[in-house]
Amino acid sequence: MEMKVMKRWCFIALVVLAIIPTIQAQKLDIDILDPLSLEQCIESALQGSPSIKKAELSQQAANLDVKNARANYFPEIDISGQYQFSDDMDFGWEPDNYNAWISASYLLWDHGHRKAELSQANVYEKAVQSDYENAKQNLIFNVTEAYYELLEAEKLVDVNKRM
Repeated sequence: MEMKVMKRWCFIALVVLAIIPTIQAQKLDIDILDPLSLEQCIESALQGSPSIKKAELSQQAANLDVKNARANYFPEIDISGQYQFSDDMDFGWEPDNYNAWISASYLLWDHGHRKAELSQANVYEKAVQSDYENAKQNLIFNVTEAYYELLEAEKLVDVNKRM
C-alpha cells in the first residue's frame, strides 16, 4: 500500500512541479503558500499548455485557409506603372515618359473547383475546432484527475500518520 501511495505522490509532485513554473511565468495572482484551487490549476494548465497553444495556432491557420478559399471568388486586379527618362531626343519625343496599366480578371467557370475548395476549408476548420475542444477537455480532465488524486493522497497520508 505504501508503494502505491509513494508512486502517486511522485506523480502528483511532477504535476505540481510542471504547473508552478507556468504560474510564475504568467504572473498569475496566486500565493504559492496557499493551496491551489481546482479552478486555478485548470486555468494555469490551459494558459501554459503547449498542446492548447498548438491547437489555437491550428485554428488560426484553418481560419486563414477559409479566408483564402473565399478570396478565390473575388476578381483579380493588377496595377502597374512605368517611368522612363531619356536624354536622346532624336525623334522629338519628350525626355520623360510615363505608362500605367490596370487590368482586371474574373474566373467565370472552374468546374466547381472553388466551391469544393471552400467546402473543404470549412470542413477542415470545423475539424480543427473539434480537435481544440478535445485537447482542452483532455487537459481539464487530466488536471482534475491529478488534483483529486493529490487530495486522496493527502488523506491517505493523514490516515497512515494516525495509525
